Amino acid sequence: MPGIHLKGLYLKDSGFASGDFVKPDIRENQITITKTDVTDELSRMVKTNPALSKLIDEFELTAR
Repeated sequence: MPGIHLKGLYLKDSGFASGDFVKPDIRENQITITKTDVTDELSRMVKTNPALSKLIDEFELTAR
């Protein structure tokens, strides 16, 4: 399975830190990585799996 592992000070210099949520945008011959926050990530996950909405409410997380 193909994979990419990124590390280096250039990531820190660009505002990324270990544990950050990111959203990859993959197109032919191009990958763009955008930093997101937890709310954005939870919203994306709920769109993929609506059943997560109940868990998010149960644990008082923010997804909307």
